[in-house]
Amino acid sequence: MKKSLYHITLIFFLFPSLSFPNCEPESPDDPIIYANFFKWGLSRNELLDLFNKTYQAPERLSKRAYIEKTTNQVHLPYETQRGGVIKLPPSFINSIQSHIEQAHTQKYIDGVFFPDMGHSHLLIPLDLYNSSYSSSHFSNEDRISFYEKIFTDPNVLVLYHTAEQLQFLDDSNKVRPDTYSQWRYKTRNLVGTFNSKTPIQIIQNPEHIANTANAPDGYYWWGEGFYISANKNGCFEYKNNLNQILRFDVTMNNLTYPPTAFIGSDL
Repeated sequence: MKKSLYHITLIFFLFPSLSFPNCEPESPDDPIIYANFFKWGLSRNELLDLFNKTYQAPERLSKRAYIEKTTNQVHLPYETQRGGVIKLPPSFINSIQSHIEQAHTQKYIDGVFFPDMGHSHLLIPLDLYNSSYSSSHFSNEDRISFYEKIFTDPNVLVLYHTAEQLQFLDDSNKVRPDTYSQWRYKTRNLVGTFNSKTPIQIIQNPEHIANTANAPDGYYWWGEGFYISANKNGCFEYKNNLNQILRFDVTMNNLTYPPTAFIGSDL
């Protein structure tokens, strides 16, 4: 792991034990959360209000992860032609839970959903990519095996772009002068690992107008990560900065639009 990217700070957290009351596979009648539920240019109050609405709404992520009861494995639905299901140990969820809880504790986020902390990318050390993850090791048809390996590899970094739909720039594309906007701009890029005991870190990309980071030197960019969204009926749980236990779902599918979508619809 590159020291220039990842300095270690000792931080200790007590994570709640996982429970799975809502972890059945998605049924055809389950309501789905769509991209048109959200909008760009949110103020902080709008973001918080929208998070509360999203959390209480019946709609959840489509093709979300569930728990296979006989093995207690996380089953993460994927493309049918590539195997259909990514099978993962509980440590995968423990890691995501750790990322969310640390982000809340350090006030890097206000909500776990698309407008804030809702999607991830993967950063693979170049030497590791060449030796273990390139097309010479995993073909497109073997993407299931690729993800089953990479989602448990402690050397792979998980990058979350936060404040996705938060309006922290002014009309001149300058960061607004208020403390909140400045903070959210500077803490946009959260980096964790698939080891729940590893502290998350912040990286910067000041050359980008919104401080959106790509792969640092020495890393290979893998854009297709997982997506997360909190919901009262979610499969998995985490604690927010108020020590409240909330729930969330995980999927490999980006948000889509329904056939009759219109921009700006309400939950």
